[in-house]
Amino acid sequence: MADNMYAGVSVQVFPSGDAALSSPHDDVKGFLDYVRQFNGVNFHARDDDVREWRFNREYDNWQDSLGMDSVRVLYEHTHMGMAADGRYVAAMGRTWDNTLQADSTRMSFGDQRLRYLLLHGCDSLQMHGGQNPWRTWAEPNKGARMIFGFDGLTYDVGGVGAGFFREWNTGKSFSQAWQDAAFATLTNHRPSSTACGATAEEAQDRLWNERLFHGGAVSDNWYWWRSAGPAVIEVVITITVPPSPMRLSVERRPVDDEAARSLGERFGIRALVASAASPDPHRRDDRADAVGPRLVLSPDGSSEAFLAEPYRDARSIDLDAAREIAEQTVRSLELDTELVFDALTVTEHGGVSRDGDQTETAVADVTAHFRQVYEGTPMARGGDGHVRVTLDPSGTVCSISDRTVAVVDAVEAAPSDGDEVDVDEALHRAIGDLERQLRCDGRSDSELVVLPETRDVAYRVDRGSAVLVAREEVEIRSSDFAIRKVVEVVL
Repeated sequence: MADNMYAGVSVQVFPSGDAALSSPHDDVKGFLDYVRQFNGVNFHARDDDVREWRFNREYDNWQDSLGMDSVRVLYEHTHMGMAADGRYVAAMGRTWDNTLQADSTRMSFGDQRLRYLLLHGCDSLQMHGGQNPWRTWAEPNKGARMIFGFDGLTYDVGGVGAGFFREWNTGKSFSQAWQDAAFATLTNHRPSSTACGATAEEAQDRLWNERLFHGGAVSDNWYWWRSAGPAVIEVVITITVPPSPMRLSVERRPVDDEAARSLGERFGIRALVASAASPDPHRRDDRADAVGPRLVLSPDGSSEAFLAEPYRDARSIDLDAAREIAEQTVRSLELDTELVFDALTVTEHGGVSRDGDQTETAVADVTAHFRQVYEGTPMARGGDGHVRVTLDPSGTVCSISDRTVAVVDAVEAAPSDGDEVDVDEALHRAIGDLERQLRCDGRSDSELVVLPETRDVAYRVDRGSAVLVAREEVEIRSSDFAIRKVVEVVL
């Protein structure tokens, strides 16, 4: 018998001709693998098993186990989009009733079981262009507590599903875990989330604090949301390309109580080691020690120091001042590695009611992102080799995340053939291969656009080693949807 708690949907191959994706199956699997430690999973539908009936009001609890409203938590990853009238649409893997798209106007969820809807896809929870979550979801939502998505185009990268629980196990709320998991992959997309409540205060409390998957329906008289994305600020990174690509051996810090205590003493706060726990309130007590000032050491060797609660009603300092505070904070850490400032992301929040009351958007926090550097070459964006510093609007440092690694050895990655590394040629060849693949897949109407100022040379960390890669971002537009990809080639 199904637990009716969790399910997932992922589509990578689209009969409509939309550009194929590479990450949805593993991304959804990462989310479901975590909760499988504690509960059964109703289904993980993939590709041609994903048809619109799972989302339509008539069949969304089919056989009491197989539709979106048969479970409390649904994670979906596919092509998505937002129409000008606020309709949410999602690409399916197979035609059903003459359509290849699910449409929010044909949905009615939350009147049965669904309370948390996680949508990994472009513009799935849009805030810009006159859109907001109430405009899209007020009609189909009949009791869901929270919806998670993106306010803009997403990238064909995985890791958000598993990363959500990595971040959550440090004591973060669902909305913070979603945002930080997304930014742990790339900092130039826009994760967003919204919470519902009978009043503005209830919706805000749920947005900032809810961290267990409760089964009770809630009023959606108010929607309160948060959306985060890159700030427009000058970033100059001088990258040294080694004449001969190197392969680095790296080590993470040990994960035990002693290591945690040592890190906590640097900040003068108590320390703990994160452990896997169930987000189902009926299966666990929320960890009392995962609140307040603390340092949390995670199983992957990363750590995060939580120093203060953000005061979100404070007047915002300017971005240059926020960057300077973050840089001073990083210098004070005296880490045994060089860091370079990489990006600044800003979280904004606001709300609207069914009565038409709408608040002004305000800044909730600012996060400075830094990359670790080895002999002039930074670590690749996403994953290991990063530090982030989050400040509230007043400039108070609220948290510091440290995902740096120790470089213990470096050797030439391959025998030299006498030629220096040619980044231009390597990326030109890789992008050409992608264009040919699109044509071979029969997508003659696809358009591939190289995004300006996205070229990067970096070390990508994979477990105990790091290889030198060249990267460039592209946008692929085909049929009804668009997606961004990171083209990568090992040098």
